[in-house]
Amino acid sequence: MLLSRMLIGAGILAAGVGVASGQTNRAIAVNDPRPLSEAIFQLEKALRQPITYEDPAIYAYPGDYVDKTAEYGGRAARRVLLPRGGGLQFTFNSSELSGTRAQTNALVTRLIQTFNKSYPDGAQFELRDTGRVYHVVPVVVRQKTGAIVPHESPLDQPITVVAQDTDAMNAISEILAAVKTQRGSHILVGQVPIGMLRVKVSLASDNDSARTLLVRVLQKVSPTLSWRLWCGTEPGCYFNVHDARTQ
Repeated sequence: MLLSRMLIGAGILAAGVGVASGQTNRAIAVNDPRPLSEAIFQLEKALRQPITYEDPAIYAYPGDYVDKTAEYGGRAARRVLLPRGGGLQFTFNSSELSGTRAQTNALVTRLIQTFNKSYPDGAQFELRDTGRVYHVVPVVVRQKTGAIVPHESPLDQPITVVAQDTDAMNAISEILAAVKTQRGSHILVGQVPIGMLRVKVSLASDNDSARTLLVRVLQKVSPTLSWRLWCGTEPGCYFNVHDARTQ
């Protein structure tokens, strides 16, 4: 399990990120196994509000991942496969950071469109605005054969879950366990702020989506908490939480 977490998250060690700022224009330049994830992360910090990101449930097409085993020498007990990724550049005006919600929606959408045009052969993403949090989710993905097919996020699964007077960490674990039981998607808790252990929450739902419940829990902890759902070349993903203001 620890190795699986390393395989999914190790790419960030090789990430190259730059954010240049001027009087009116700003540029985000990333080179990362997950370029859209990292670009969203940088834009999120500039906006200081949550924009969640989700990987495709699995990187199945051989052209979408690379073998990095040699870079780990004898430390890797098995092959280290990471998303192929690459570079992404995005320029925006500083005034867009303090606009209306509609303007922010347009800004994030433009970043997603920049990625989709830069990588047209693989997964394609779209923005969902719930009114409280922005979500960047894949809507089509590439299968092992290379075929492009629609993708349904496991977090859109309606679930039944009850968690009474528990800490936020356990509530999230209960939500993700319900996703596995009711959809079959295996999502584990990855990196999360330690403060989540100190906030008590209660949940009772028989038809809300996992996404809705996760937002509800995180908003109770802090309105600036966000997540990145990272997956790999094998079934199973990690749910990582961070603060949009400070990371």
